[in-house]
Amino acid sequence: MKNNYSQEALEWQKQVDNVDKKDVVVLENVNRWPAYNKIIETHSLSVSICSQGSCYVRHDAKDVIFKQYDIAVLLPSHFVMCYESSPDYQVTTILVSQKLNNQMMNTIGKNIIRYHENVSCHLTESQYNDFQLIIHTLQLIIDSERLHRSEFLHHITSILFLLIDEYWSEKDNIGKKRSKEIFTNFYDLLLRNYRESREVSFYAQKLCLTQKYLSSVIHQTTGTKASEWITNYITMQAKKLLLEHPRHNIQTISYQLGFDNQAAFTRYFKRATGENPTQFREKYLE
Repeated sequence: MKNNYSQEALEWQKQVDNVDKKDVVVLENVNRWPAYNKIIETHSLSVSICSQGSCYVRHDAKDVIFKQYDIAVLLPSHFVMCYESSPDYQVTTILVSQKLNNQMMNTIGKNIIRYHENVSCHLTESQYNDFQLIIHTLQLIIDSERLHRSEFLHHITSILFLLIDEYWSEKDNIGKKRSKEIFTNFYDLLLRNYRESREVSFYAQKLCLTQKYLSSVIHQTTGTKASEWITNYITMQAKKLLLEHPRHNIQTISYQLGFDNQAAFTRYFKRATGENPTQFREKYLE
């Protein structure tokens, strides 16, 4: 198992900081995660393709094995943590700026739900080679000073996501359009209001739906209950704060997450994870 590597973390952060200037950044043949056993919140749209080896990752509350010829799409405002990777692990990651992401929403927006729930998809060798060709083309444009560089990047990145959608659709059978829209709206509300309410009824009211109907649609569409989506998101936010701010006491973190007091937060966290916040923090920071 590989441990934390501060140099890789610094280089990764440098590239993340550059993405808004360049619109697209390609990190080719990366063989280490920026950090291991550390929760990372995604701030930009990214696509990763594994060329060899494997890694063991938690995406939100789901454990995933990411292996050779797998492709993963990570949306903003999700949480990932890598437990370990094989010695031969190698991946290429494409980071997309928020500006370009917004421009491409007509391309990826209609099927965005599949990337919330099913983070990765396995490619055939032929499909993998198709993506390598697009990545090579992207790199040529990124480093160029062409007059229409931004337009080229927009179109090539759109082609990348259309291809992802085509291959993903062969393995994916998600429900009706209305159900997708409801889930997307529910998740967007959760990102904005998780400090205010942890109740499904709150989100159902915001969406002008009954609690029973919202719960049914979310469960049928994603395989996970609406209440679990809420709990998992708040728990991941809590874990992130506990590890990133070791000097903050539990009461401070409780207030940051919208709990009335430390006792309520501790009960909620222990019910979701099986351990109290102090035990979790000590286990990972020891």
